[in-house]
Amino acid sequence: MEPAKSAFEAFLAEVALKDPELPVISNVEAKPYAPGSIQQLLAEQITSPVRWVESISLMNQEPDAVFEEIGPGNVLKGLLRQILR
Repeated sequence: MEPAKSAFEAFLAEVALKDPELPVISNVEAKPYAPGSIQQLLAEQITSPVRWVESISLMNQEPDAVFEEIGPGNVLKGLLRQILR
């Protein structure tokens, strides 16, 4: 996957991305993207484990956390139930 990561890093270097206006959770760090970190962390996603449980747990700490599953099936709903027990 390293060659794919390197190619994606080169692609991202040519793309202007703005910092998000709302918190967006990084799969690599399981916390909101820090200003200026999007390109680096998007590339790192290719070779890093997804920190799904930590990301969901972080989002669930918000006082008014609501999770919506969009699309067919209930896979995410089941995973959320297991994580948030």
